Amino acid sequence: MSLKADRRAPKLVLKDVSVHFPGQQAGETVEALANLNLAIDEGEMVVALGASGCGKTTLLNLIAGFLKPSSGSIFLDNHAIVKPGHDRGVVFQKHALMPWLTVLENACFGMKLQGVAKAKRQARAMELLTMVGLEAFASSHIWHLSGGMQQRLGIARVLAADPEMMLMDEPFGALDAFTREAMQELLLQVWSRSRKTVFFITHSVDEALFLATDLLVLSPRPGRVVHRERPAFCREFLDGVSSRTLRSRTDYIHARERIHAMVLEGAQPS
Repeated sequence: MSLKADRRAPKLVLKDVSVHFPGQQAGETVEALANLNLAIDEGEMVVALGASGCGKTTLLNLIAGFLKPSSGSIFLDNHAIVKPGHDRGVVFQKHALMPWLTVLENACFGMKLQGVAKAKRQARAMELLTMVGLEAFASSHIWHLSGGMQQRLGIARVLAADPEMMLMDEPFGALDAFTREAMQELLLQVWSRSRKTVFFITHSVDEALFLATDLLVLSPRPGRVVHRERPAFCREFLDGVSSRTLRSRTDYIHARERIHAMVLEGAQPS
C-alpha cells in the first residue's frame, strides 16, 4: 500500500540519507549529514534544532529538492524527491518577495504559475491575506511593509500555492524579539487552520519548544537526530493559554534549559 493511500503512514520519509561536500583541501570531504533516518507524520509542526553547522539547513534543502543526497532516498507521499516541486513551499529567512508586485500580486504569484484563473487566485489570496492580517495592504508594495509584515506575506504566498508541505528556513531569525514572538503565535494560528505539514528549522531553543509538536535535536556535524520529543506547549497556546504564561511556567523553563544543555554539550547518538 502506498504512503498516500495509508493515512497512518508517514508523510515524509528519509532513508539512510548522507550528504558530503568537497572540503577546502584537495581530496578533502566534509560530511554534513550521516545515515539519517527520519519519518514525519502528516499535519505535524516539526522543528529541527541545532547549533550552527549541524546540518539543519542542508536537511531542509534536501526536502525542498534544492540539493541531492550523496546517498540514501527521500520520499514525500511515497514519491521520491529528486528536484523542487509545487508540493513543497519554502518560506526563506529573507522574504524573497518581488518588489515590483503589489502585496496581492505577490500572494497570487504561485497560483498564477499554476494556471489558476485570475478571479479565483485573487479571491484565494485575499482569504489568506486576511488570515495573516494583511488584507488592508493588498494594493500596497512590499517596501511599505515592516519586516514582520513581509514574512506574513511570505507565509500567505506559500499557502496560496497549496503545497503538501511547508518548509521554513529560520524565517523569523532577522526580526526583533517582540515581532518574532508575534510571528510565532501567528504561525501556530495559521498552521492550526491550514493543517499543513510544516518543517521548520531554527537555532533558538525557545522558538523550537514553543512551536513544535515534534522537536528534533541534531548533533554537531555530521548531523544526526540525537533527540526527539513531542512538546505540548503549542497545543496549550492554541487552547487559549497565553504565550507569556507558557514561557514563564516552571515546566517550560526546565524543558528549555534541558534542551539548551543538549545543544551546547553536543549530544551524541545513543
